[in-house]
Amino acid sequence: MSLFLLLCFLFPQTDQQRVTLHEAAQYDTSNGTLFVAPESVSGWPDGSLVISDRLQYTITCLNSSGELVAQTGSRGTGPGQFSSPGSLDCFQDRIAVADFASTRVQIFSRNLTHHLTFQSSGAVIDLRYDPHGALWISAHTSEGKRLLKYDTGGNLRATLTPHSLSGKPFYDVFLCAAGSQGELFLAYLVQNVIEVWDTSGIFLRQFSIPGLPHRPPERTMNKGTIPRHIRVPTGTLIRSISADQRGNLFVLGADYSKHPGRDVYVLTAQGDPLAVCTLPSPASHIWVSPSGHLVCIQTQTAELSRYRLIYN
Repeated sequence: MSLFLLLCFLFPQTDQQRVTLHEAAQYDTSNGTLFVAPESVSGWPDGSLVISDRLQYTITCLNSSGELVAQTGSRGTGPGQFSSPGSLDCFQDRIAVADFASTRVQIFSRNLTHHLTFQSSGAVIDLRYDPHGALWISAHTSEGKRLLKYDTGGNLRATLTPHSLSGKPFYDVFLCAAGSQGELFLAYLVQNVIEVWDTSGIFLRQFSIPGLPHRPPERTMNKGTIPRHIRVPTGTLIRSISADQRGNLFVLGADYSKHPGRDVYVLTAQGDPLAVCTLPSPASHIWVSPSGHLVCIQTQTAELSRYRLIYN
């Protein structure tokens, strides 16, 4: 393991907690045997992790020391197989894994035994369990982007329409995170908007991330051979989001952060900024563990790093 110190800029909040990140433990995966293209990470309160790898077609479990515990998966469409495993999340002894850009979701037990497969009502963008065990899916449906709620048997229970949808496909993609107090956070990739909902499907509020533009600049492009010009964003605002056990939201900035892929914006559930922490190297995905660590997938090395959260 190697240790790093993180640079954190604290916002002047006199009546709010502050958060800093210290000491990164980098798992030794340099021999290349564990991960090729890790996509998503989640885990359990004991510090163990589960990671999806889109090019190895696997999900892998590590213990709290980063040692391999179990691995399963291969390329295919059968039970326990993947075309490209993407977003995943854990709740108690369950693991939900989505096949990237498809409607297929698989549920595994903690020992990686396949439990069931179901089809979402739209192509899965992101998924998260809430504190009650319901599975929430950000999806591209036939009616546009929607937030879908599924029970433990893979049955659709609710369909929510986010407030900030523009009708433009590039601007309506959003990620989701679930807070410990029952909040659902929706964060748009190319709009500086965070929506907060509760698990009963009621919209609560929305806010923006200080320091990021409202939207990225646009450019004009031709769509194939069709003589029609379309406007597209030149980058994204965020890469990944997660929430801690205190209800704070962690947002990994993308192309328009001061340090792209390295700046982690920490905000309360009300939208009050607590800190901006700069990681030593760019990350593609972040997850806050129940044990109080920020786990990152490093973009350049396909390795995992773990940072201890300090609240004061």
